[in-house]
Amino acid sequence: MPALHINDPAAVDLAERLAHHAGVSRTQLLLDALQLYRDEKYPDLPMAESATASPETKQAQLKLLDSELRRITLEYQRLQAKVQGKPSVGSRVYKMIADNGVIGTLEKLVERKTDGLEFLIENNRLNLAAENLVLDDRFKLVVSDEMREKAERNLRKARAALMT
Repeated sequence: MPALHINDPAAVDLAERLAHHAGVSRTQLLLDALQLYRDEKYPDLPMAESATASPETKQAQLKLLDSELRRITLEYQRLQAKVQGKPSVGSRVYKMIADNGVIGTLEKLVERKTDGLEFLIENNRLNLAAENLVLDDRFKLVVSDEMREKAERNLRKARAALMT
């Protein structure tokens, strides 16, 4: 894939300042900004084919699922810090992954509708919900039907709350 070059000095300056302020690399800043833009402006835009391809083994799906859960947890933490006006906030999810594995953690996260899910609704970032990972077809070998049903139930409740 060819490199992306930004030659506008104002854009480069802004990216540098934002990356420094956020404590992330310029690449991560750009990825976060593009994803936020996509989520807000084009929520139905399909993922790139490589991102939607399902790994063929349970081990590969578990590895990808772990990576995805950690990614959305980090995004969730950043959103929470921004909303609370704090430089950073912690998350119990990382400890849960260490203690229970990725599947055990997701089971706990989708057991019932939580304050976290309501927080995501209020901030229009439901894409960061663990329920969406559970329902992602890329993980069909490692996620049980029972867990999928709980995730669907939580999202139904969340969407119903949005309507009121």
